[in-house]
Amino acid sequence: MLRYNIALFLILLTGISFGQVILTQTHNDATIGIDRKAWNGLGNITQHSDGYAHDFTLPSSANPCEEISSISIEINFTGYSNNNVCPHYLTYFNMFYGCTTYVGGATCLPATNLIAEPNYPVNVNPPTFNYGNPLGSPLNSGIQPDFGDNLSIDIIPVSDPGCNPVSNGHISHQYTITVTVTITDTTPVAPTGLECWETATLNTMSCMWEVTGTQPTAPTGLECWETATFNDVSCMWEVTGTQPTAPTGLECWETATFNTMSCMWEVTGTQPLAPTGLECWETATFNTVSCMWEVTGTQPLAPTGLECWETATFNTVSCMWEVTGTQPTAPTGLECWETATFNDVSCMWEVTGTQPLAPTGLECWETATFNTVSCMWEVTGTQPIQTTEEFVSLCEGDDLPLVANSSISNPQYLWDSGEMTQSISVDTSGIYQVEVTDGCLTDIIIFNVSAIEVPVIDSIVSNQSSITVNVSGSGIYQYSLDGINYQSSNIFSNVTTGLYTIYVRFDDCNFSVTQEYFHLYIQKFITPNGDGRNDFFSLNLDTHFSSTEVYIFDRYGKLLYSAVNTDANWDGTYNGQNLPTSDYWYYIVLDNQKFTGHFTLKR
Repeated sequence: MLRYNIALFLILLTGISFGQVILTQTHNDATIGIDRKAWNGLGNITQHSDGYAHDFTLPSSANPCEEISSISIEINFTGYSNNNVCPHYLTYFNMFYGCTTYVGGATCLPATNLIAEPNYPVNVNPPTFNYGNPLGSPLNSGIQPDFGDNLSIDIIPVSDPGCNPVSNGHISHQYTITVTVTITDTTPVAPTGLECWETATLNTMSCMWEVTGTQPTAPTGLECWETATFNDVSCMWEVTGTQPTAPTGLECWETATFNTMSCMWEVTGTQPLAPTGLECWETATFNTVSCMWEVTGTQPLAPTGLECWETATFNTVSCMWEVTGTQPTAPTGLECWETATFNDVSCMWEVTGTQPLAPTGLECWETATFNTVSCMWEVTGTQPIQTTEEFVSLCEGDDLPLVANSSISNPQYLWDSGEMTQSISVDTSGIYQVEVTDGCLTDIIIFNVSAIEVPVIDSIVSNQSSITVNVSGSGIYQYSLDGINYQSSNIFSNVTTGLYTIYVRFDDCNFSVTQEYFHLYIQKFITPNGDGRNDFFSLNLDTHFSSTEVYIFDRYGKLLYSAVNTDANWDGTYNGQNLPTSDYWYYIVLDNQKFTGHFTLKR
């Protein structure tokens, strides 16, 4: 059997990849000879065979949490030719696992035979051989594949046993062997619910999680007013508590001692007894400095050791000094941070203490307020954001500037299109948004840009001396007869006969639509009194028609005035004489179109 070693195409990143690793060998021209040397003797009594063996090395891994879970082997024949005189009917497949490096001319050994599959038709792909872990092959079960082991695959053509091939030619195969190795991750799930002092570490040797750590030792030697509490967030013991304040204002004979058993201050001591049997001028006074009674007399001396608020007055009746006075009342309404202490020197209450400093570094929208209950500063406030919306119209073919106006000083701008200027120019309708901020105040301005409809002139109608322009569209339009002077009404009044160009434009846009229109107005009356109003029966026709005829008659049919191919301007006279007030008839022919009617002349 011929040994054939081909380079493996292997994609594997050791220790970090899980999934499938593909090992491929392609045999482009496997020429296999069938001759008797492959068998004992020269007799033609058995099948003759020769073939190729292919060795694969499974991928390596140093990760104990990786495992080869399955192996599949696919053989795909791509070409075949038989130049041997002996017929070649069958193909035989052998697969070995765990073989050592090939030396010699036979399949690498020792090896564990996985499968021996005979009698496949020549050049026909066998079914894919799939193995799990353990491999569990028909010949040997329970084989545990491991990284770096070897796999050998033999492909053997078998000749007709009735033929005695002696170097009678060769058989050529072309095929590809694909070995798919599936690698799975067996790393266990990390433990949960650990204490804050515990750490889970994956042991890469045993592929197991190890939990280590010990809770910090609780503090000892605490004072009676202190309490130790374990903080699961900081993972530390926290000691809280404050020693009770020592009592103040003790008498000289009193002593304050802190009792660590009751955790309280205890005041002890008794005032010395006053002396007895004094003369009337003698006075016994207790000295708070020496903490003793002092007896004075001989015309008794004024008592000493008085409190600063006390006054001694000698009573000649009682032969005693009388001490009067009251300690000033302690101040009230103190701030929470103030403490009142009586000063025996100034004989006044002294208030000490300073308000905690106000917090600094506040945001512009934040306010610090002092809470007299908690005696702490409280910071309140929410960042102000104001949203406004503007509705603007866009003329066809124009660029519309959008300007972000804001009362914010020294602002920065950010449009939803990315521009960072105060204004942008747009040429399409839509919704545009800009954020204006100085880092504190923020304005959001939304521009709703609507495209203006181009006006369409539906019709133009003359009604006496008025012209009415009917337009389709929902905009606010302006109208003009000369393109210069515009009005908001679509009705033009007191318009004389003539050819006009009607202009219609949108109120805020520069473009306009136009249409020519001939307005024929025949007056209902004339008043030729020289006031400049309706002094003539006038028709300006000559420049608008190729043929014009205007005739005026009285009620008896007498021709009073005519104008042929010229403008008509009749002043109400006949042969230089003013005609009386009456109705007069007209007959008008314009390019063979006839108009008849009457009007009134008033004097």
